[in-house]
Formats: sequence, C-alpha cells, structure tokens
Amino acid sequence: MKLQRFFPTTIGYFNDIEFTNKVLPLARETLVDVNKEDHIWEYKTTFSKEEKMRKISNTPFINKYIKNISDKFINSIGWDWLWEIEVQAFVTKMEKGDQHDYHNHPNGVLSGVCYLNTSSDCSSIVFEDPRNVRAFNSLKQKDMGYNIDNQNQVTFQPKNGDILIWESWLKHKVPINNCDCRETLVFNISKPL
Repeated sequence: MKLQRFFPTTIGYFNDIEFTNKVLPLARETLVDVNKEDHIWEYKTTFSKEEKMRKISNTPFINKYIKNISDKFINSIGWDWLWEIEVQAFVTKMEKGDQHDYHNHPNGVLSGVCYLNTSSDCSSIVFEDPRNVRAFNSLKQKDMGYNIDNQNQVTFQPKNGDILIWESWLKHKVPINNCDCRETLVFNISKPL
C-alpha cells in the first residue's frame, strides 16, 4: 500500500552556532534603544521599527543565509518558488516573565527563528496543530510511546545555534520565559510587494 500524507506540515531544524554567533552582536546593537513599551507584545523587538528591520533584513550575510535555507527547505519538501522571494527579519529579546501568545505570520510564505542566546531555563516554542479534531488519540507509534501526529501541540526546547523554519500559517507561541535573556533572530519569507 502506498501512503500519501496530505495535511501535516513540516518544520525544518538544524544547528548553526557559527551563523548565530555572527548575528548576535548585530542583534544586540540593533536592540540598544528599543524598549518593551514600544510594542504591544511588551518585550523588546524590532518588528515595528521599519529602519531597524531593513538594517537586519538587508545585512548581506543574513539576507543571503536566510534565502539559502529557505530554498533548501522548499526544495526538501518538494516545492519550488513561483517568484523571487523577499526576506523580512527582526530581532527580539525576552526577559524573565515575557511571553508571546499564539500567533502566526499572515503575510509570509515561510517563517523561522534563529536562537542567538538561550539557556535551558529559557522558554520553548510551542507549535499548535490547526486541526481541532483528533480522531486517533488512542493510537501510538511503535517504539515511541506516543504518536506525534496526533498531538495538538509540539514543544521544542531550543539551544544556542538552533534554527527552525516552517510554513507561516502555523500557529505558535512562546510561553512565559523563565530566564534573564532569550535573544532571537526571527524571519519571514514573502513575495515582494
């Protein structure tokens, strides 16, 4: 019997500590005059700061790197681009008690996060399956003890250098942060306007 999976999505994961270590000083420099109160999410982010977003997005080594991993991800899941792609990147810094509730990135095709500075007590990222019917929760995969395809949430605990990439429609959240400093580079891939 041939099996064809129609609805599950794929999340790309790898670790590149060399790249994230190169981005970290630039991220910190970009966040110097950003305040938590500057944004509705109440943690430090350059998301709503156009000039700072352009600086990060257009930094040649960042732009090239994100386009490259996006191409590899798209190719690995059997897709191809219909148009040239554009990178929108921003940096974030979460302190103890900060969080970001469920959201997605509605104007993107792909989204991703690069963990620049994190520790074992920093917040994870939690992905939510948008399908609200879980018909087979009583089944489990052999040798795993549970079936990840039948969980409505998947939690990923990052470490420095981890990079995740996914389709932008996928809802995700950052639970309450327990560490003093969690710094990330977040990116979206979209069609140029």
